[in-house]
Amino acid sequence: METDPDQMARHLGGLGTSVKLHYDRVPPETQAFDPENLLVFSNGLLCGTPAFSANRTLVSFISPQTHLLAYPMMGGFWASELKYAGYDKVIVRGKSPKLIYIWIHNDKVEIRDAAHLKGKGAIETQEMIREELNEPNAQVLAIGLGGENRCFTASIEQSRSSSSRGGGGAILGDKKSRPLPSEEPNRCIWPGGLNSWNISKMSENISTSVMKTRFPRSCPSFRVSVLHK
Repeated sequence: METDPDQMARHLGGLGTSVKLHYDRVPPETQAFDPENLLVFSNGLLCGTPAFSANRTLVSFISPQTHLLAYPMMGGFWASELKYAGYDKVIVRGKSPKLIYIWIHNDKVEIRDAAHLKGKGAIETQEMIREELNEPNAQVLAIGLGGENRCFTASIEQSRSSSSRGGGGAILGDKKSRPLPSEEPNRCIWPGGLNSWNISKMSENISTSVMKTRFPRSCPSFRVSVLHK
């Protein structure tokens, strides 16, 4: 999947570009739990730079509560870690028949089994992922039993922050994409370039696209892990 190189320049930021993705790729009759509903995790234009308070993670989807587009945000470090790794967005489409998570390490993307996370709470899931990856500083987006059971008020949790409005946790649980962890990499300031491309992976009936920002050669290597239930 190719990215329109002018999209970021026209729409700017995580919210503008995510809304444009939904407008272009989600049919108007799509319901919250349809496979065509996109679940988009995005950081902002200035996220990962020295700009003050530019740390928001935007989650966008068709809400099971309103049947309209929802775009709740959360704080924390996950969005910055995603940017440090060289990525702007994680886009989830379709549904997996089993619990999975996605591990992204630079240009290497792995889809792994997450059956062992079934029935765990959001905090416990974050701790288990950090232990499994042997990465105590990993920033993890996770859902608990509410999301797993498609509760319309389920949130997506990350450390002490949460994306609570609209029922995003239910959408993540419905897609069987449980957690999305982002590992703390070496630090490098995002140069702010608008050139981007996509890495696409398919497992079972779920597809994940990762929109990547081009870093200069002088930057050190980065890692980010993104998990889906």
